[in-house]
Amino acid sequence: KSAHANGGPRPDQAPALPCCSVLCLPCFAICPTSCCAMWGCAPLVDCLTSLPCKHIPCTPCDPNARNPLWFCAQPAGWAASFGQLHTVMALVKNGADPAELNLAGNNAYSDAGRERHEHVIEWLVAWEAAGKPRGR
Repeated sequence: KSAHANGGPRPDQAPALPCCSVLCLPCFAICPTSCCAMWGCAPLVDCLTSLPCKHIPCTPCDPNARNPLWFCAQPAGWAASFGQLHTVMALVKNGADPAELNLAGNNAYSDAGRERHEHVIEWLVAWEAAGKPRGR
């Protein structure tokens, strides 16, 4: 993690974070991990998604939880969309599948690409090349 800069939202994306959080409150109430991923709360996301309940679908601990009110989007897609590399790293370490498509046909790769967060794509490609290592 320390070898990779987080990046975070582009300057033009930063004003959207509070707006997204308020307007999407019902979505995030259902899937709080998605909200934490969007905001880049990597330590909290890592803690939640490393708990034993991470294997129970649709819990806040599930790194692949799908938000039914927002195209069944996953936390990794939200983190990638906002350039939150350290959060993406925590999610994949704990079992998130960044290649999994949401109902809009996007995944963490395409979300990062659409939002021009090349550092996220580069890390995901390197992660794949390293054999997709998971947590200890």
